[in-house]
Amino acid sequence: MYAHGQGVKQDAAEAVRWFRKAAEHRDAVDQNKLGVMYENGQGVKQGHAEAVRWYRKAAEQGPVNAVAELKRLSAGVVTSIASPSTPKAIAPATGRVCSNCGIGEKGGGAALKPCSRCKVALYCGRECQVQHWKAGGHKAVCKA
Repeated sequence: MYAHGQGVKQDAAEAVRWFRKAAEHRDAVDQNKLGVMYENGQGVKQGHAEAVRWYRKAAEQGPVNAVAELKRLSAGVVTSIASPSTPKAIAPATGRVCSNCGIGEKGGGAALKPCSRCKVALYCGRECQVQHWKAGGHKAVCKA
């Protein structure tokens, strides 16, 4: 309700607070919404690594929209929870982070390489890719 201002004054920070409460209790829908808020910097400091982390948590539980968000984010397109029908292109380097460790290409990070199978997940190296697969984080995305 706070995210859209329905019945209450719109307040992104308050929306994030409630999304986080539900997300921390493994609510996949709110994990996905929290990813959107971090991706767009709505109510929180913008952080693509944090957005990927929450999208990944949601995707591991199976919601198709979270997998789509991960694919879209790796393609360098950002949307808004307030107006998801209006995607905006972003510089690919800003949204590109290792799917395992969250280190981005900018700021001295290694050039990221996509998974050879699904081309969605990006990794800074083979070690991160293997570690993420073994932890089960990438299986949900790769098999979708």
